[in-house]
Amino acid sequence: MEPNVSLGLFDGLKLLGFDWSKMDIAKVDGGQAMILDGIEPVFQTPGNVDKWAFDALKVVFHNWLVDLGVKPPGPLVVGAKKPKHTREEVEAAIVAEGGDPKKFAPWLLLLLQFAPMLLDIIKKLLGK
Repeated sequence: MEPNVSLGLFDGLKLLGFDWSKMDIAKVDGGQAMILDGIEPVFQTPGNVDKWAFDALKVVFHNWLVDLGVKPPGPLVVGAKKPKHTREEVEAAIVAEGGDPKKFAPWLLLLLQFAPMLLDIIKKLLGK
């Protein structure tokens, strides 16, 4: 199945006079990091999982901004990335490291499906 190409948001911004070349990537990147740092204390999870998740979000947003750069955007391709691991593989890896998958939040199990270094992250979460 082919991805759906949409020009909606970016074309709408262009009509309003939005000029991507004038955006200061460093300021936007610093702002997103400060927003995530401000939201992080709201979440209280054992083993600093929230800190790890928010650090990962900062990296994702930073990389997106770097990729965006100052070039005018092309068509927006809408689609979902496929997980690198199935839920069963994630749960099996947790059990293999001596953990209990039922003690992990569902959103964290979903996030772990996209983790490239699954075993390293699980070991860190379990304090090994």
